[in-house]
Amino acid sequence: MIEELEFIEHLGNIKKLMMASPYGRANKTVLKYVDILIDIHQKRFDEYEKNMLEEHTSNEVNNKIREVYNESNDKVI
Repeated sequence: MIEELEFIEHLGNIKKLMMASPYGRANKTVLKYVDILIDIHQKRFDEYEKNMLEEHTSNEVNNKIREVYNESNDKVI
């Protein structure tokens, strides 16, 4: 996923260079395409981040349940 972030950063740099160029503003189609690429890759990264957070939270909850279950079993015996 680091590659995604790097790619987004590179696209942002390309956009900045195009905006600074005297020809950049004239080529609105290419700027729009760069914006679309940034958006697509940002959404991919956001989805990955969301899934990782859900997995981490799920693992934490499962571990806590195991701890409580094990503690309750230890007390019964």
